[in-house]
Amino acid sequence: MLSGKGQNDQRGAFLLATALLLPFLLAALGMAVDFGDVFMQKSRLQNAADAAALAGAKVYVQELKSNNAAAADQAFISAKQYVTANASDATIDVLDLKKSQSDAKTLYYVAKLEQSVPLSFLRYFGIDSITIEAMANVKLTSQGTNTNTFPLFENLVTFSDRFNVVNSKMKSWDGNIIHTKENSYININDNPNNLLKSSTGTTINPRDKQYYDPALSISLTADSNKGLKNYIDSLMTSANTKKVNGQSISSADLSSTVNWFPDRISEIKLNQAIGSANTTKILILSQGAANIHVSADTVGKLIIFDLSTEQLHIATTASDKSVQMRSLIYTPNSEIMMNPNGLNFYGSLVSRVVDIQAATGTFTYEAISADASGGSGGTASYSAALVSDAGSDIVW
Repeated sequence: MLSGKGQNDQRGAFLLATALLLPFLLAALGMAVDFGDVFMQKSRLQNAADAAALAGAKVYVQELKSNNAAAADQAFISAKQYVTANASDATIDVLDLKKSQSDAKTLYYVAKLEQSVPLSFLRYFGIDSITIEAMANVKLTSQGTNTNTFPLFENLVTFSDRFNVVNSKMKSWDGNIIHTKENSYININDNPNNLLKSSTGTTINPRDKQYYDPALSISLTADSNKGLKNYIDSLMTSANTKKVNGQSISSADLSSTVNWFPDRISEIKLNQAIGSANTTKILILSQGAANIHVSADTVGKLIIFDLSTEQLHIATTASDKSVQMRSLIYTPNSEIMMNPNGLNFYGSLVSRVVDIQAATGTFTYEAISADASGGSGGTASYSAALVSDAGSDIVW
């Protein structure tokens, strides 16, 4: 049995040990409380970033479908509302569209938030606060369920064998002119420097290396165009496609969204509007040298897939007023011959040979989706890809 003195010694040692350990126990308790709060705040901040990125992506896609030029601004407003609602004391570092680091054509809506979390116990050790951050990326894609977009149609002119322009100084150009063969024949007959004056005051020299892209191909049988070939094949076998017969066709005959000409035709007279500004019609020409006479604004967008091996001729006449044609024209097996005579062309020309004659005319690239679902350049979609792949700023 311990004597009273021994018991007092044990109690004294315990109290001494407790006194020595108490600061460490308090520090451990303080760290547990403070870091627990930091963890909770970090989780709340991450949820806010996720919600903001998803909201920004969703609104951007919706506004893009409505052709709203301020789509990015509307997306920011919506994303910021989610930040305010879920983490009002957070600081917005990034709330914007970014390019992917690995693929320049892939976009992300990025939300990156920061927050300073005040500490209760650790401030006695000189640590007043900890800064935390959270980041979320939502992947945006340019191809929705019902949309067909192909890189072939991302330029004003894409050709493989020959590009010829007469009276180039009487025409204006706004868009890239790409050749897919390194030694393609290029002739601009009235410009000794082979420079095309664009409507923005800059110059285009199709021979420059920046306008040579061997990755693109014109032939439908090329591996890179299998998706396009399958798409056109599916249009010709669709029950909703209208077969049109006759030698001479006018705008009124193009009543269906997709119009297929299985037999030889000689003339298509675009003598009135093709739908409205938000509609698109597709023409598929199987054979024959078709002449397209444009005498009225197309208004709507016209996609022409000419699969024949004969020339597709597009013209206006001196008696026509200055008209607008919005069109994506693809002739993989033949050539496009244009006599503009004041025609204002908006869209994309893709062919083995592009030959532009006659007098005045304007040629402006306009993104047109290769289907008839409307919009410009395809319908964007988004998926919740919350990964750290976003890179540099994108300019809109």
